[in-house]
Formats: sequence, C-alpha cells, structure tokens
Amino acid sequence: MTASTASFPQLTEPCGSCGRSWLASQLRNQRINRQWSQKSLAVRLRQSANSDERRHLPALHVIQRMIRSWEAGDTTPGEPYQRLYCRAFGMSHDDLFTVTVMEVLPGLDGPLLVAERPQVGTA
Repeated sequence: MTASTASFPQLTEPCGSCGRSWLASQLRNQRINRQWSQKSLAVRLRQSANSDERRHLPALHVIQRMIRSWEAGDTTPGEPYQRLYCRAFGMSHDDLFTVTVMEVLPGLDGPLLVAERPQVGTA
C-alpha cells in the first residue's frame, strides 16, 4: 500500500459498528471511562474554564446538549471547547483530538506516522 492509496480514518467518518465518528467515540469513551454523566462533564468543562472563558459559556443545560451533539457525531467541539475538554480530562490536545495512523510503506524501514488534526468545530 502506498501513501497515495492508503485509506486513513477521518475524525468525522463513522468507525466500527457504532456508526459514530472516531472523535465522537473518543469523547464518549473518555467520559464513560471516568464514570461521568454528560451533566457531570458539563459541570467539569465549566469548572475548567478560567474566569474570562466562563463568562462566555452558555448555561449548563446548553453545554450538556452540546456534549450530546458532539458524542453523537452531529457536530464537533470548537477550539475553546477542545481546550476545556483537555483540561477536564487531563489530556494533551494531541492525545485527545489527533488520529495517529501507523502504516509500513514499501521501501521504508519502519512505520510512517500520519497524524490528522481535527477541523475546528462550530460549537
């Protein structure tokens, strides 16, 4: 397989049998692994915001609705919410929001790492 014919997963393409995008599944799995409800995550996202960021955040029930939308793969979180997710989960942006694909291409001594940055969401 060459780089030009390689099929790399996209952040917003459905993955596996769940039908959610990779990013939607990642966000949902990270929350569930911590045994947090969507409401609890909304509270934690708000708590991870600094005072300036917090002034611009909507009400908790709106954040919870946004989380449902992100986890369903309907929309993707924008940069401000990506930063809040990283703080709330204690993860780097690359670990939480970047797909890394390893593939051995002919003529290379080892795997080629391809990282895909997410497109900035609308919310």
